[in-house]
Amino acid sequence: MMIVTYLTGKPGNILRHHVYKKRLRKLGIDSIIDQGVIITEPANVSIGDHSFIDNYVVILGGKAYR
Repeated sequence: MMIVTYLTGKPGNILRHHVYKKRLRKLGIDSIIDQGVIITEPANVSIGDHSFIDNYVVILGGKAYR
């Protein structure tokens, strides 16, 4: 996952889209996950269409407790 996470430019964005399309609950069309993004428990994360997740964002996909 290190190469997927930190590969720069368009090739990195394309690679991350393909990898996270399989790992996330939902990854919308034309969504971009930029380099350095960390997603914990990706099966609990949905990202909508035309979204942009900027460099080095951390998304915590744990279940909510109430």
